[in-house]
Amino acid sequence: MTAYFFYFFKKLGFLSLIVLWFGLTAKGQVQYGNEWINYSQTYYKIKVAKSGIYRLDHTYLTNAGLGSINPQNLQLWRRGQEVAVHVEGEADGTLNPGDYLEFYGERNDGKLDREIYKNPQHQSNPYFSLYTDTAAYFLTVSPSTGKRVPILNNSANGLTPEPWHKAERLKQYTTEYQGGAFYGESQLSWGDASEGYGDMWFGTIGSGARSRIKDFEVDSLLNVEASGAAPQIEIVLDGVLRDPHNISLAVVSPNGSVRDLERDIVFGPADKIKKSIPCSPATSLRMVNYDYGLPLTPKESPILFG
Repeated sequence: MTAYFFYFFKKLGFLSLIVLWFGLTAKGQVQYGNEWINYSQTYYKIKVAKSGIYRLDHTYLTNAGLGSINPQNLQLWRRGQEVAVHVEGEADGTLNPGDYLEFYGERNDGKLDREIYKNPQHQSNPYFSLYTDTAAYFLTVSPSTGKRVPILNNSANGLTPEPWHKAERLKQYTTEYQGGAFYGESQLSWGDASEGYGDMWFGTIGSGARSRIKDFEVDSLLNVEASGAAPQIEIVLDGVLRDPHNISLAVVSPNGSVRDLERDIVFGPADKIKKSIPCSPATSLRMVNYDYGLPLTPKESPILFG
């Protein structure tokens, strides 16, 4: 019987080595995110801290040493993906005074932070980075033609204007940073439940107390198209520290009247809840906290305009 078990474990160990070897072979084929880089090219880093349309004019490009290049070969990259750009005057293959490159740049968000959370679902605010609000774009000259924004010049003749459209409004609350769930007296190094930036906590905790009522102004809700759907308010709440939480939500109308939306929303420490609530036109969302909580990223969608 002893010999049998010894032989079994020898076979098991051999099979384990085979599995490990194949595992290492497969790992060698994964991508690391830098495959987009051509190391024979020069890349110019462009920092974007606010979303909007950016123009790199002839003077900017010339000062960067790109005055003699074929502008058709300009490429712009972000996060390993080529970004479509518009290059004015590129058709003649020469960068002339008056030519320019335009692109839509977006500030940094929390997309890459998701990887630091032990459970990615614990990331409460994907719209705000834990590290920097500045995104990095990289401009280079490629041997091939770069990606371009298509030019559309369609006629509006015969088209009927839409009576309303859907829109989304995002409000960020990033006053305080919370370190996440507690394990005894410790918080761990990885991204954890309830970790991130949010608004200042409110309510009571132990002997500490702040106002139990928190108002959030919700703009753009007064010009709502009557024939459309009612606007929705989406809000994410994270419980912080060690106590349970009890939240009530209400809407304050322009005349000051208060209408309850939902009462006694109870959740535990380090729990996250997301609420989507139909809402009639109002100027503010009110939360009453009976214990302690941290609101994060209220978001309204859709909002309808006349």
